Amino acid sequence: MHRYGFITELLPEITQHYLAADVVSRKWISDVGLFGALMIGFAWENH
Repeated sequence: MHRYGFITELLPEITQHYLAADVVSRKWISDVGLFGALMIGFAWENH
């Protein structure tokens, strides 16, 4: 429960970082997005 609450609180900040980074570098977004997807998938499999 704590984990998901933490993620929910971070979502606005993450979204802002993504939007800002989108203007600067789309490759950075794809790399971070891929890493984030892997980490979320790992956490989901091991919750």
